[in-house]
This record gives sequence, C-alpha cells and structure tokens, in this order.
Amino acid sequence: MGLGRKRATRYRIHERCRRLLREKDEEILKLRTCVEQLEIKVEKLIALLKQNSRNSSRPPSSDRYRTSKKRTPGERKAGGQPDHPGHCRPLISSDEVDHIVTLKPSHCADCGEALFGEDPDPFRHQVTDFPPVRPVVHEYQLHRLVCSKCGKKTSATLPLEVPTGAFGPHVQTVASVARSVYHLSKQTTRQMFADLFGVTISSGSLSGLEKATSEALEKPFEEALAYVQSQKTLNADETSWSEKGKKAWLWAAVADFVSVFKIQGKRDSHAMKSLLGEFDGILGSDRYSAYHEFDSSKRQVCWAHLLRDFAAMLDRGKAAKKLGELLIVGTHAMFHQWHEFKAGTKARKTFEQDMVRIQEVLFGILGDGSLCIDDKTAKVCRNLLNLKEALFTFVRIEGIEPTNNVAERALRWGVIWRKLGFGTQSESGSRFAERMMTVRASLKQQGRNVVHYIQHVCQAALKHDPIPSLIPQAVLRE
Repeated sequence: MGLGRKRATRYRIHERCRRLLREKDEEILKLRTCVEQLEIKVEKLIALLKQNSRNSSRPPSSDRYRTSKKRTPGERKAGGQPDHPGHCRPLISSDEVDHIVTLKPSHCADCGEALFGEDPDPFRHQVTDFPPVRPVVHEYQLHRLVCSKCGKKTSATLPLEVPTGAFGPHVQTVASVARSVYHLSKQTTRQMFADLFGVTISSGSLSGLEKATSEALEKPFEEALAYVQSQKTLNADETSWSEKGKKAWLWAAVADFVSVFKIQGKRDSHAMKSLLGEFDGILGSDRYSAYHEFDSSKRQVCWAHLLRDFAAMLDRGKAAKKLGELLIVGTHAMFHQWHEFKAGTKARKTFEQDMVRIQEVLFGILGDGSLCIDDKTAKVCRNLLNLKEALFTFVRIEGIEPTNNVAERALRWGVIWRKLGFGTQSESGSRFAERMMTVRASLKQQGRNVVHYIQHVCQAALKHDPIPSLIPQAVLRE
C-alpha cells in the first residue's frame, strides 16, 4: 500500500512537470513569434528613418540631414576668377534712349587750353531709372437729366472700356501677377500697392480682381487643355494641395509649348482622365496606379523614380542590397548611353544597338529580384516586369525622354505656392491658381512676357474683345 502511494505521487509529479514544460514551450513559441514581429517592425522603422530624397519620393526639403557632400574650400578666392570672361550690361540704341545729355570738356586737363569741336565716337554711359510712380485717377461724372417733355430722368452710362469697379486693368494685372507669379500674400500685396504706387486697396478688392482675371482666363485655359490632350507626347505628374483646409491634389500635364494645371479633390483615375481626357499619345509618368489606364506600350516610366526605388533596396538586407547595387549600375550605364546620344556623340542607331544588351541585363536582374526573399523588393521587381514595355519606350520612339523631370519641375512652382500660401481657401481661388499657373508655365516655355499677356487679357475682357490665346500663333496656323 505504501509503495502504491509513492508511485502515484511520482506520477503526479511527472505529470505536473510535463504540463509545466508544455506551458513553457508554448510561452517560448509566443515570445519567438513576438520577437519576429518586433524585428520586422524595427526593420520597417529603420527603413523609414533612412528614407530621403535620394531613395524615395520625398522632396529634398524633407531631408533631416544634407544628402550632398560639403565642398572643401579650394585655393581660389571667392568671386570672379582672372580668366573668367567679363559680362557687361549691353547699351541700348540711341534711338531708344529717352534723354541724351551731351557733356564736353571745356579745358585741357594737362595744360588748361580751351577745347572746341566734336568727338565722332564719344564714350556712352547709360543710367536706367524709374520715373516717380503716381496713380492716375479718372473721375467719370454721370449726369442725370430730366426730359422737359415727359419728365422722365435719364442717366448717362459709362463707356464700354471703363470698369464698373474702382480699379483699372493695369491695377488688376499687377494684383493678379503679384498674388500668383510672385507668391505675395494679400497683406504683402496691399503693402506693396501702398508703398510703390500710393494706392490703398482692400483684401476684398484683391479677391475681386483675382476672380475677374480668372474668369477672363477661362477660355484660354480650356483651349490650352484641349491642345494638351491632342498632343502626341505628354508628361504628367501630381502633388498634394490644400483647398478650404482639406486635402486636394494639383495635377500637371506638360506638352512642348503648353503646360496645364488642375486642382482636384482626388488622386485617382477619374481625376487623371479629367486632366488628360482622350489623350492617345505617349505618356511619361511615374508608376502611380492611376496611369495604368494607359497601355504599357504607350507609356514611359520615369527612370529617375526607379533609381530612387533601387537605392531604397540597399537598406533592406543582404539579398536586396545586392540586387539594388546591380540595378543601380545598370541604370547608370543606361543613362550614360542616353547622355552620349543627347550630346550628339553617338548616332541613334548605335544608341539603340548598345541599349539592347543593357535591356537584357536589367530584365535578367529584375527576374532574379522577383524571387528575392525580401517581399518589398520582390514586389517592386515583379511590378517592373509587368511594366516591361513601358521601361524603354524612349529607345523605341524618338523624342521621348527616359525621365519625367519636365512634369516634376513644372509642379515645383505649385509646391512653392502651396507652402507659402497654404493652398487655396475656395473653389474660385483654386480656379485662379490653376489658370495662373497654366499661364506662367506656358508663357515661360514660349519665351513670352507674363505681365504683358495678363494685361492684354484684362483689357480685352473689359472691352468684350476676343481673349488672346495661350497657344502660339505659329502652332495654331499648323
């Protein structure tokens, strides 16, 4: 009986130990799973901390530290160098000078003898200055006269070219350009008018002038949009915006002579179609999913974006790092061939032949990358293989660029506007912003003066004359 109790006790002890071991094993398994999950989170956080403008789509202004190397001071002193060719302000023709002052020496600087005669080639010194700026105020006295026959009172009316508001087309032009092209706030614009022109203007009047300019630009804007949508090649991009304190998006489409901007509430395929319409040419863009509406054979994916994607692979472990290094080397080789072709040192046919081998190498690396143990790297490689036809359109079709830099540069002006003015506060403000950005960018591409164009637009709208087009006349005649 005593032996049976001892065996039972040992059995209970063994069962308790086995139960404790099972619990410990389960706890260890849970802890291992937790550690693995935490390691994944830490890797993601480290990757986020390492993101900058060179390995992601972040702007350079978001970089925590400078990514460029500091230049070491050289032996040369600051300023112009001895062998540097000088640049002088060119003299304008004497026929264009407003006032000519003739200065002659009366006596010889050496012996004091009186001097007479003319210098056939005098030294010319020109001084450019502004006349005192003073606003010109026109008063229109509208008489109301009573008819002696019927007793009815008749009032005179303003001429067609006279605005019903308090300010003329020149003030409207300066206000619109200051607020958009030069990014001045309403308060700064009001101060500028007071300091430079002696004109007192309210914030409400500025808003009214902006609205009038925006309405006058409606037709040129629609013409520019239709022109862009009808082109054979186009570059498009988008960036964040703020409208009435809510998230919106600024879209840009850049053609050879015209750039169009649209502020829309969403960043999707519907917004993209609103900008590009029935465009059926070759589109240069990044890899954003909204552009997948276009056939890959009619797209050119931006290689500058891809280079940043490849740089991001360097921080994702050994396998991803090796793939990233190979892809970066292949991309640099591709750009080297492209720059030689653009510089004119390599013929088009030779460029196409040299690119065949580079394409094969890059596709091979992407194929290996699609099997990478790093899921994010493998996903990027698979997505690029799905866009295989859109990677080298610039090789197949002449006139296509391998990057989307033109659209990104066009959007920078909008980014500055957004940061300085915090976006727009109304729908009418958004229409003014997108139309003025369209005017500025398009006229810059054409080498035309923005102030002169806006002035002509304001005057034409006041007289109900045809509004000048943004599209060059030579292009319209084609």
